[in-house]
Amino acid sequence: MTTLTHSKSRRGTLGTPVKAVLFDMDGTLVQLRTAGRMVVLNETLADFGKPPLTDAEQVERFWFTSERYAMIDSWEIARPEFWKAFDCERLLQLQLEHTYAYDDAGLSMARLRRLGLRLGIVSNSAHISLNPKITLLEEEIARQEIEVVVSCNDDVSRTKPWADGIDLALAKMNLRPEEVCFIGDSLDDLAGLAIAQQEFEKAAQLYAVSEKIRAKAGTRRESFLQSTYEKQLVKLHSQLDAASFDAAWARGDALELDRALALARSATYFATTRELPGDSAGATA
Repeated sequence: MTTLTHSKSRRGTLGTPVKAVLFDMDGTLVQLRTAGRMVVLNETLADFGKPPLTDAEQVERFWFTSERYAMIDSWEIARPEFWKAFDCERLLQLQLEHTYAYDDAGLSMARLRRLGLRLGIVSNSAHISLNPKITLLEEEIARQEIEVVVSCNDDVSRTKPWADGIDLALAKMNLRPEEVCFIGDSLDDLAGLAIAQQEFEKAAQLYAVSEKIRAKAGTRRESFLQSTYEKQLVKLHSQLDAASFDAAWARGDALELDRALALARSATYFATTRELPGDSAGATA
């Protein structure tokens, strides 16, 4: 989880304090256990008469890398049929049985509410998946305290890292982009928000960090995410002159790997550039 730091000396581009915090769901507030990932994948394979996987590393590659598509093809299963089975209500329920909330997630949200901040969730998950995950947080934060829940799968035409879901949340909350902080587990999502906030140099730096980490890990974006990334770069080039873009990209690329990874795991980069009301101690989120 990340830390939101109160700082009166550091504000957003327009000098506007944060009024709301929007959270991603999976990997930010809740997580599916490793054993659950294996069970769900093997149950899907069983539906097609395929043998179960026993290699945990292979299961992790399916869940977290673009290799999943080549793996589905190697199992000789049509991709649409695979995903239809994978996303069925029975396996969704199985996922939920293996999903847990991070220890400090609900507490962090409750503290942010006490600071006077409004809360929302913007996730690529469908509402049928989001609703029971929210119940995992309710021991610490009441459902009615989460003002807006947007499913980029159900409510808008494009999923993150496009900012459509964030834009819808902003419209529902009657807020401007510079009044909101987004906390998630994807640098591309954060870069998308920076573009929505017209913080184009920040977006370029975040994309550079993302590329640095991917190059070190030897991973690539999935095809649809790569297409989105390329379109976002075109947009950045249209908003920044070449020198400004190159300088911002160089700042991101120059980060040491441990600092880049820390940035990838947190939204502190965003949160500490805007003033949070109320508490000088900061809030964990």
